[in-house]
Amino acid sequence: MIRRTPEAIISAALMDPKRRDLYVEGVSDKLILEYLLRERMGSNVRILPIDIAVETNVTLDGAKGRLIAFATQAEVSGVTNLRFLADSDMDDILGVQPPSNTFMTDFPDMEGYVISERNLDKLLRVSLSLSQPGAQDLHRALMRMASSIALLRFISKRDSLRLRITKTNKSRCILINTQLPELDLPRLIRTVCQNTPRLPCEESVVCAAVEASREDFESIYSKKIRGKDYMELMGLFFRKLQVGVRDFDAVLLGTLHEAETMSQPTLKQITLYLSGKA
Repeated sequence: MIRRTPEAIISAALMDPKRRDLYVEGVSDKLILEYLLRERMGSNVRILPIDIAVETNVTLDGAKGRLIAFATQAEVSGVTNLRFLADSDMDDILGVQPPSNTFMTDFPDMEGYVISERNLDKLLRVSLSLSQPGAQDLHRALMRMASSIALLRFISKRDSLRLRITKTNKSRCILINTQLPELDLPRLIRTVCQNTPRLPCEESVVCAAVEASREDFESIYSKKIRGKDYMELMGLFFRKLQVGVRDFDAVLLGTLHEAETMSQPTLKQITLYLSGKA
């Protein structure tokens, strides 16, 4: 696909009001949506990852920053047949308001639609033929681990630390205890701080901020776990057990309980838009 500038895309959309494009942050977002909406999309609609379809010089905040910048430009132009889907992350907690033409995921990211104890149980029993560990215990363990990473992400965003959490290799920070994974959070913080260029504070400050915010975060913001973190931790855990599956994300996607997932408010709105009913 040839990438085009936002101005060229907006001009083309204005000249062809019957087209309906939905721009997303990444290829995995496109794949999940197409899997869920495969029989609900009109013939004149496209789901497009921002970095594959759009030529832009925006570098701040990665793909989401580029998506929001394009959405803002489209909003100003008045075009109505270009819409955008961004990860909600922790924007509501931090008071960040998206452009009016932008859907925000019901969970912190698109992968949040995939993770559940029910889906994990199906993955363990059907796809991997594992009887141990049990889905309930493993799901709780993964949620605890992902919650700690979510807290670290919250601190990074709130305090403008720009910690390189996503790009940090977390495999050495995962311990196996009675067949269940645990996260060595102090080691993860140390590794993340070492991987972060121009860290504006000492590692001890990050540790103190995490500890000071832990109780409030766990009681108020427990739903801010990123599906990507959960799935990454799950994959690392299975690899430590030497389970012979190459792409755990694709296997877990196949466990989706579609009716339950499609009941989410944002997915309902996206379905109406892509079907031409809104």
